[in-house]
Amino acid sequence: MRQPSVTDSRPNVLFILAADQRYDTIGALGNSEVSTPNLDALVRNGTAFTSAHIMGGSHQAACMPSRAMLLTGRSLFHLDRHGQDIPADHAMFPEVLLSRGYTTFGTGKWHNGPASFARCFSVGGERITAPQR
Repeated sequence: MRQPSVTDSRPNVLFILAADQRYDTIGALGNSEVSTPNLDALVRNGTAFTSAHIMGGSHQAACMPSRAMLLTGRSLFHLDRHGQDIPADHAMFPEVLLSRGYTTFGTGKWHNGPASFARCFSVGGERITAPQR
C-alpha cells in the first residue's frame, strides 16, 4: 500500500454515507438540540449535500440500492438485482480512487456483495452484511 507523502498534492477525500440519518440531525445544518462537534467541523470544512433525496427502492431495504446508485452513478433501473451485487463492469468511485493510487477504507453496512466490497477498499474495518437470498 502506498503511503501518502508530504509533497502529495492530491486532496484527501472523506465520504460518509449514513443510513437512516436525516440531514437535520447535525448541529451545523440547523439543529440546535443535538451536539455533533465532529460532524459540524466536517460540514464547515467540506461539502454537505443538503438537498439530496433517495430515489427509493424496489423492496423494503432502500439502503442497498441507494448505496449502489451512489457508488456507481447508475439509476435504480440500471442496477443489477437492485444493487444486491455490483458487477465488475459497473465501476464504483472507490475503484477509480484505487486506480489513481489512493488508499481506500470501508467499514459499516454493506449489502452489495462481498466481491464489490473487495474491489472498492484496500483497507477495511468491521463490515455488517445481509444474508444472501
